[in-house]
Amino acid sequence: MQNKIPYYQYAIDVIDGKITTNEYVKLSCRRFLRMIEDDRYYFNEKKVGGVIKFIESLKLTKGHFAGQKFKLQAWQKFLICGIYGIYYKQTKRRVTRKAYIEVSRKSGKTALLAALSLYELLRGGKGAEVYCLAASRDQAHILFDETQNYAKGLDPKEQYIKQLRQEIRLPITNSKCKVLAADASRLDGVNCSFFVVDEIEVQPNDRLYSVLATSQGMRLEPLAVCIGSGGNDTNSFGYKMRETCVEVLQEVKDDPSQFALIYCLDSKK
Repeated sequence: MQNKIPYYQYAIDVIDGKITTNEYVKLSCRRFLRMIEDDRYYFNEKKVGGVIKFIESLKLTKGHFAGQKFKLQAWQKFLICGIYGIYYKQTKRRVTRKAYIEVSRKSGKTALLAALSLYELLRGGKGAEVYCLAASRDQAHILFDETQNYAKGLDPKEQYIKQLRQEIRLPITNSKCKVLAADASRLDGVNCSFFVVDEIEVQPNDRLYSVLATSQGMRLEPLAVCIGSGGNDTNSFGYKMRETCVEVLQEVKDDPSQFALIYCLDSKK
């Protein structure tokens, strides 16, 4: 099976030593490969292929590669496998509900988050509610504006995707994507299906995250994706989330719904 599906070749190459990386990434790859062999789960090749195909149909809008199609790197395809690839055999529902990603700056994380946000808006079903969250409104708008740029590339005349200053709408399914900052004062009537948090390490607290996560209670396949570049504040919300994810990777805690991919330097023995 593993030789027939190219999407998670990255995980296989990490375990085989063909790709050199840190210990937490190795743990994530081992955990993923164990789960797809577990009798409780199955790997949804069609779903993963659909997400990858959608993202790679988008055109980049910034930097040296602006105007070119989004070409996912091997680690990004593995990330998509970890988020969208594993399903329960009994219920046919996606296992992953939370994802924590730690990568260095300038790694293209905003572009990927924006692509996932647009995917969830367009493919998230009727009444999808997508939220782009960051610690400051300026940072949140960087993510949201990138999502808008992708949407404009797909529908420049706004025949289907309607563009507003702080909201993108898909009227045909009554779905929306909105920008939020940590200082948002009101979140009345939120029924979130998907949200992303950029720079999780500088979130001042868990207030907004908790409100959005709680609002997902009625969704069948909710998803929250947090991404950051690490941090040294051991009392911060982001650091505590990271520590929980490390415990999941080390099998100290059992939480199949949590996917984690942490790129960092290994600690010295």
